[in-house]
Amino acid sequence: MSVAVHRMLASHIPDELMLRTFELGMISFRPDPAQFRTIAVYGDSLAFIVGPDHPLAGRSDVDQ
Repeated sequence: MSVAVHRMLASHIPDELMLRTFELGMISFRPDPAQFRTIAVYGDSLAFIVGPDHPLAGRSDVDQ
């Protein structure tokens, strides 16, 4: 077995899979579930940061 790794814009990967250019892709968003079977392999957090003088600095949570 051989493996080749290609890098491209994540938005292009679903189209390339449909064209069968690749057999497997890794993306950070969920594509159309009718076209693909997806498996989450890693969970990531998104941090919101502000400068120390910002009005939200020091708050542990932010309401909408």
